[in-house]
Amino acid sequence: MPKGQRTSLENKLTVLEVIRDKKGLLFASFNPAVTNEDKRKAWESVLLVAKSCGICKQDRDWTWMRDMHAMHFACKNDEL
Repeated sequence: MPKGQRTSLENKLTVLEVIRDKKGLLFASFNPAVTNEDKRKAWESVLLVAKSCGICKQDRDWTWMRDMHAMHFACKNDEL
């Protein structure tokens, strides 16, 4: 695998690891312990990592990350 592709794959895996670590909050149902603000902050932290890895453009906001990627990362089982 060429070096550029390996770096890109490593960056994507880094973002996936952050999502995996935060999936309990990112994909949780709203309740008194999980508010919209909690979820927003969690998605913002994922977006910050994605931006720092060059996975997305700098002008993207947290809703883009949630809307465009949540369906790809959500799992019915506990594997990610």
